[in-house]
Amino acid sequence: MSNNKQLGGIDFLLSHIWTSDWVNYTRDEKLEVIEQAKAMEATSKQMSYGDGYSNGYDRALELVKWKINNELSINNEVTMKFVT
Repeated sequence: MSNNKQLGGIDFLLSHIWTSDWVNYTRDEKLEVIEQAKAMEATSKQMSYGDGYSNGYDRALELVKWKINNELSINNEVTMKFVT
């Protein structure tokens, strides 16, 4: 049995059912494929959560930088009005 990390768990399971001789698999072989698919789905969900958290953190930093730059430019405009 191959363990293709590129496929999601569901895709992995379906590829075994559709492209292999699934009917001739033993009960243990079928259970092994199903367990591999479950593990792959769990890993995929963990990676998705981690990626989402990382993207959210990056977006928050962008917004903080934007806010700081925006406040600085407003303060500079106000300061320039009083100086001139």
